[in-house]
Amino acid sequence: MGRWPGVLLIAGLVLVVASATTALLLVPGALRTPGAGVIPFALTGIILCYGAAGVLFLRRAAPGDALGATFGIVAALLWSIEIFAGGPARLPYAAEQVVGATFVLAATVCTLAAGPVSAIRHQTPAATWRAGIYAGLVSGVFLFAFAVPMTLATLGILGSRSDYKAQFGRSGAPSMHAFLVQDILTGAGAHLLINVFLALIGSALGAAVLLLARNATEPRRTRSAR
Repeated sequence: MGRWPGVLLIAGLVLVVASATTALLLVPGALRTPGAGVIPFALTGIILCYGAAGVLFLRRAAPGDALGATFGIVAALLWSIEIFAGGPARLPYAAEQVVGATFVLAATVCTLAAGPVSAIRHQTPAATWRAGIYAGLVSGVFLFAFAVPMTLATLGILGSRSDYKAQFGRSGAPSMHAFLVQDILTGAGAHLLINVFLALIGSALGAAVLLLARNATEPRRTRSAR
């Protein structure tokens, strides 16, 4: 039982801080978009909570950590493909919708599955909950760490999309680049919460699997004792 999942989570957090800071330094106008002033405070609060969880998990490695972190990495990859397909890939509209829906579903299922799979494999409540939470935390940080640099690297391509042009016109942002950076910081930041919420649901499903398995084995034990 190694500590690499905790190290991975802390490393992902460092990338989150670095990418968000870089984005705001390169495009400071992002904070002049209406409502965007709360972004640094919201991200700081979320990052502190993630950091506290990462330090705690790093100090006390346990069964379920590696499984949850692995599911989190895969989920982050799936979310990243969905974001890329809906942005700089510039797919035809129908293909964009199909690819986006497919990978959203796959990423959601992957995140939810960590808890039940850990329940079946490790058969303890602690491992079940930790696996689910790890899946959410890891997927959140690495999705953020991909999405923000991707946006910075493709601002020109994204700015040429007609849907973003229409959104920019309604946003009140000082520039297209400012709108795009504010948009990805908000969206990726929201995923830091959404992914953990999905992971908690997955952990609860895993706990239900454990309970059902134990209830199924109790009658057998009773008959055997007789």
